[in-house]
Amino acid sequence: MGQCMWVKILVLLGCVSWSLSALATDVIDLNKSTAGPCEFEGSKSVSFINVASDDVLKVRVSGNPCSKAKLWITVLTKDQNEVYRYESNFIEHMPFLIYEPELNGLVEFFVAKVLSSAISRTTQDLPEYTNVDDYYELTNDFVIVPPAEYEALRQVPQPILWHITGDTSWVHWIYDEKKSGSKLLMRGGVFK
Repeated sequence: MGQCMWVKILVLLGCVSWSLSALATDVIDLNKSTAGPCEFEGSKSVSFINVASDDVLKVRVSGNPCSKAKLWITVLTKDQNEVYRYESNFIEHMPFLIYEPELNGLVEFFVAKVLSSAISRTTQDLPEYTNVDDYYELTNDFVIVPPAEYEALRQVPQPILWHITGDTSWVHWIYDEKKSGSKLLMRGGVFK
């Protein structure tokens, strides 16, 4: 019985070893065959300059392979003047490290999420500012502009552009008429 047991164990180990090597080969082949380019762009009519403006928000992800893709988020006026531009590595915006082939399938989803959530409130929706600690505790944001300017902005309905800048960080931008461009209002994130 001792020899039979050893034979069963060796056969079992041989099958497990073969299965693992076949699995590893499949994973390597799968990555080679699907690590192709990713190219996706979406746009949406928004109001960014003011609540009545006709602007366009564009989100584009492009690169080959997808894990090396760049992300662009822009806002253009109806005259095609660029009033906001953000550029970064796409993979840095994923909540956990994902590579091909799964990453390729997330591009369209990511672009759609940015387009649907980028401009969803105005400065009138912001809570009152008290101090850094309390405001962060309430919102997970840090106000970048001086408190007096922040409070003045709360009195007018200025659209806020929001988007992520990493897996646990984001920004809030507004249009600044004096600069004829965008201005950072708040920076947020989940910090431990």
